[in-house]
Amino acid sequence: MASVPATAIATAPAPVPASPGSGRVAAGAALIGVGAAALIGGGVALGVAMSTDSKLISGGFKNGIDMQNAFDRRNALNTASIVAGAIGGAAAIVGIVLVALPKPSAASEHAQAHPSAAELDSLLIVPGLDGATLALQGRW
Repeated sequence: MASVPATAIATAPAPVPASPGSGRVAAGAALIGVGAAALIGGGVALGVAMSTDSKLISGGFKNGIDMQNAFDRRNALNTASIVAGAIGGAAAIVGIVLVALPKPSAASEHAQAHPSAAELDSLLIVPGLDGATLALQGRW
């Protein structure tokens, strides 16, 4: 058998490490897209609900059952628009924050490499009438 010269053996290139924060930016961009889609869907649902509302005001139903069905549909669409708007707005805001955050510094990279370096200084839960507020303070 003929031997292959050492210079002819190809080696795979070393993988290029991802830059710090690149996954965060990608996740933020995805959340912005999902949030925008949910906001658009909520706007469409609200538009259809308002159209149904104008039909309810003007009348033109054959019987009370048709009118009740239109009323129920309007309420369902209003609820869907509120939920989609809230979820879409929250997702878009979180996505914007993730994209806008600066790249991690050397100190935070050290803290990520050594989990014991991250410390939680305080945890505060404040109950309210409609829910609670959670506050965290620490070094991450």
